[in-house]
Amino acid sequence: NGSTSMASVCASSLALLDAGVPLKRNVAGISIGLVSKGNIENKNNWLTLVDIQGIEDHYGDMDFKVAGTNVGITALQMDVKIKGITLEILKDALEKAKKARLEILEKMNSVKSTPNKISEHAPKIQRTKIDPEKIGLLIGTGGRTINQIAQETNSEIFIDTEENYVYVICENEENLQKAMEKVKKIIAPREYDVGDVAQGTVIKFFDFGVLVELEGGINALLHISNMENEMKNKKNFGLQLGQKISVKIKEKDKLGRLSLVLV
Repeated sequence: NGSTSMASVCASSLALLDAGVPLKRNVAGISIGLVSKGNIENKNNWLTLVDIQGIEDHYGDMDFKVAGTNVGITALQMDVKIKGITLEILKDALEKAKKARLEILEKMNSVKSTPNKISEHAPKIQRTKIDPEKIGLLIGTGGRTINQIAQETNSEIFIDTEENYVYVICENEENLQKAMEKVKKIIAPREYDVGDVAQGTVIKFFDFGVLVELEGGINALLHISNMENEMKNKKNFGLQLGQKISVKIKEKDKLGRLSLVLV
């Protein structure tokens, strides 16, 4: 009765493994109680109890909960009704808790000690670290970039601006990896050099040319002087917003700005 919360720890650990959560090992808990009289400096005046019942918790002097694995302790919580306990009582309680915990873990591990394989139909989630300066790049103008990735991969994408993580949630592993690949290309963009060929998307028109967004979220200019004559006389140079085009890096200035030509 006194260890119902510790029974919950054991049950939760097994349930998480059964659900496929990748825990390294099982966690078990046990509650240690204490009955004492008079001066607790005298070892004959106290006794620790293992896996206390409700009545022992109610009338006893301590409820010391210990949770952990077969490697070590993961959590401790103590309630005492006396002024305090001695180091000898604490040591005795920890030793008894360890012995009991290892016995419980042996039983638990005989039932399940490794996580189940997650169903291919279970939602998948993955995260990656993001430089705060690249959050805007991932979001894009009006959320265009992040929404496009979400739509193309049938995923949900969230950005934790406090911890600086990008979370991607998908219904299957294939789409999850596609979404993560697209995200990582943007937040860790490649460097382009003169002569490189790349795919780009038309995002804006000017009188003097077209702004193209390259893979990795880098913007570059396709200047009118680098177009064929027949393109110069057409509305919007014969292109459409959102159109995919193949380009080659013609020039790169000292600031890293790119000039393009069509391939």
